[in-house]
Amino acid sequence: MKGVAVRYRLAFPVSTLLLLFTLAACSPSLTDEELMARAEAALAEGDDSTAEVDIKTLLQRNPEDAAARTLYGEIYLWQINPEAAADEFRRALRGAEVPETRLLLAQALVQAGAGEDLLTDVQDGRYASVEDDPAFQAALARAYLSQADAEAGAAILAGVEAEGNDYVDITRAVYALQVDKDVDAAQELLQAVTARSPRSAHAWSLLGLIANTQGDQQGAEEYFGKAADINPYRVTDRLERVNALLRQGKSQAAAEKLARLERLMPNYPEVNFLRGQLLFDEGRYKEAIDSFALVLQARPTHLGSLLLAANANMQAGNPTSAQRQFTDFLSLQPGHLQAGLQLGRLLLEEGNAEQAEEVARATLEANTGSAGALELLAAALAAQGRNRESAELYQRLTELQPESTNALVALGMQQLVAGDAEAAIARLEEAVEREPDNAQARERLIQAQLVLQNLDAAAAAAKAYTEAAPESARAKAILGRVLLGQESFEAAREQFEAALALEPGNREASGGLAALALRNDDMEGAQDVFRQALEANPGDLAAGMALAALLERSGDPDGMRQLLEATMDANPEALAPRLALARIALREERPGEAIALVTPLQESAAKDPRLWQLLTGAYVVAGQLDPAQTSVRKLIDLRPEDPASLALGAEVAARAGRPAEAEEYLFRELAQQEDSVPLRQMLVQALVRQGKLQQAGEQLAFMPDEELQRPAILALRGQLALIDGDPGNAETLLTEAFAADPTNRHLGLLTRARWELGRRDEALAGLSGWLADNPEDAAVLTELARLQLVAGNEEAARTHYARLVELRPNDALALNNLAWLTREVDPDAALGYVERASLLVLDSPQIKDTYAMVELERGNTERALTLIDEALQLAPDAPELRLNRARILIGAGRSTEAKQVLREISAGADEAVKGQAQALLDGLP
Repeated sequence: MKGVAVRYRLAFPVSTLLLLFTLAACSPSLTDEELMARAEAALAEGDDSTAEVDIKTLLQRNPEDAAARTLYGEIYLWQINPEAAADEFRRALRGAEVPETRLLLAQALVQAGAGEDLLTDVQDGRYASVEDDPAFQAALARAYLSQADAEAGAAILAGVEAEGNDYVDITRAVYALQVDKDVDAAQELLQAVTARSPRSAHAWSLLGLIANTQGDQQGAEEYFGKAADINPYRVTDRLERVNALLRQGKSQAAAEKLARLERLMPNYPEVNFLRGQLLFDEGRYKEAIDSFALVLQARPTHLGSLLLAANANMQAGNPTSAQRQFTDFLSLQPGHLQAGLQLGRLLLEEGNAEQAEEVARATLEANTGSAGALELLAAALAAQGRNRESAELYQRLTELQPESTNALVALGMQQLVAGDAEAAIARLEEAVEREPDNAQARERLIQAQLVLQNLDAAAAAAKAYTEAAPESARAKAILGRVLLGQESFEAAREQFEAALALEPGNREASGGLAALALRNDDMEGAQDVFRQALEANPGDLAAGMALAALLERSGDPDGMRQLLEATMDANPEALAPRLALARIALREERPGEAIALVTPLQESAAKDPRLWQLLTGAYVVAGQLDPAQTSVRKLIDLRPEDPASLALGAEVAARAGRPAEAEEYLFRELAQQEDSVPLRQMLVQALVRQGKLQQAGEQLAFMPDEELQRPAILALRGQLALIDGDPGNAETLLTEAFAADPTNRHLGLLTRARWELGRRDEALAGLSGWLADNPEDAAVLTELARLQLVAGNEEAARTHYARLVELRPNDALALNNLAWLTREVDPDAALGYVERASLLVLDSPQIKDTYAMVELERGNTERALTLIDEALQLAPDAPELRLNRARILIGAGRSTEAKQVLREISAGADEAVKGQAQALLDGLP
């Protein structure tokens, strides 16, 4: 905010202004000289309101009074409105050249940031009357400084001879600060100014700035406060005073000052920023985020707001927002140490180790030798399994921080996972020896010994831990776990019980006692352990989930469900209880409930693949394939090489009619599981659906000979033969597949082969025989009805469709076809069927066509025409619909129109309907 002119006018009560005007009106009329004198005196005391009233009165009498205009400009300067001040000074100079006014104009232009204009006017000779004035020379120096020509400005200042001139000394102080970086010289000059001119707000403000840079917040508060008290229009100084109060922890005083600024300047960005700071310091992170958001709406690149908002979002549990804001901040301030470390740690917590590595390297490059950046990079490499590289960095870290026990522990653990067990144990033992009270060092040493299966050494280290920390429940629980591994069951029990005596509900100890109970097949005892843990720590997530698992094992699903619901209520942001309840809902075929349970955590648990795996399964069961595809893609983004995830992705893509996407997933999965027959089978199916017959055949060739004789593969081979136009070979293969595995799918493919071979009776007989044994197989019944209709056996087709509608009351296709077949024998019954179909599927041209022909049979020709026209709007080029429209026109007695339609059809290219159209045309008079 330094150097920015803030143009806010203080608001005075209307009553005050009315009183001033009333006093002026009731007082004896003052002369111009008296008004001028009173205005000058008021401004000298900082009472700009009175001065402004008197000057305006004077200017109403004499608008071109140069002295009044000059004083009005000085009032504007006091009010931090240099542009308006410059306008007034220019008006004053129209009548005559007054050196004092010319000097004020120069200072106003500098204050307004119009130094270039001043320099241009000087070249034009407009400042000849003041060119030797020291204050003008200082203004000229400031103008050069604003144009980045400090050398020219310094040369002018060097030639100025002035003792005790405030403007000159303040200018020298500005140069000392900005050009010479000589804080002591600047401070000495400014203190001299304030000593002789205690009301020099500008000097106090610069002293506040110096105090800020020196970390002297008490001094900053004092100096900025003096500047603001002298001139309340100095909003920057008022803001800096609040900032200094906040940095000293004087929240109440800061809040009081800030409240006044908020009344004066509602929604001003810097005020909102300070309010956000205050809320952040009070731990009210969500409110702080709202305040920072207001700043960022007005100033998207406000660095302080970006950094604090990111920190507030981290504290409020909004990692995605925090990550975005840290990233935005670092794009503006590359290499910032604090932001880089925080973003890197956040990325690590989110599982984005590679991105964390990038951030760590950039931060380390900008902050060479930073232990924090080095540690972040080491952790990022470790998270990627690059343990040797990580260990090398931790080695460097111990050299940078030779007294750091934690660095030594981290080095030991990385050496352990890198395979250098001897060095790892040595480092961890050194850490324990260096700092015996360091719990982390002791626990990592025990962990390392356990990893190496050195149970005796682990037990010795754990016992030493309990001796070093006799009041630590955790130490006793860890010793109990080691003893449990040594099968010293009673000794382990003693340690677990001692831990629970110190800390009722200790998770490690509770789990150990439960394990001992289960070892003795004491399910109730194990449950009691976790019940006691929950009594000690109501709502504890780990204890709740463990007890729920035991209840499931003991055959108490209701108890398990109730406990999971209670655990979820106590831990609304935890994924585990929601997942468990969602899996129960899926098993009970309630996918909507499963989706509702986990959907609230889609943002907070977005990096957890379990969430997307469950959502995918639930959407598939619910038949919602679009969201299922979205979910499975997120799952594969998190686990791009996981075979189970790729298989799920392929299944969803296949169900959704996206064989190319299924093919991609399957190829990726087969790269890891080349011998998987089911995967290759799915891939062949995906290729067949895309018409990639050659590739499908190539994939089948990869299968062992014995696999090629499996029913599912025989069926695939038969399907390929059908598509390839070889129904004879297809029938042979499919007969074998059906004989080995008589499923309706294999029967359907076999029926198709027989149909294409012209053995229609055999095909129909096969379907009828299946239905005799499986009367409710709707898929086979649908195929039989369709083929009877194709064969022209309408009565048989009608019987099958009627049975199908009984099995599937909401099968729109079956209802439509049954209506068509029934329209002539029972048009009223046909109407009922087609009405149901039209309600199930809106805007279907086929259903509307059937509906129209049913109405024709019922004699409702006008309704029939309306329906057939609606069908033609949906499918305007369908010749069958146009032919039926001609039939309806004939039924309506509109032969002329019918002839025109029939002639158009007869002249068309569709051979299937041309003959029918010509026959109808020939039958018309």
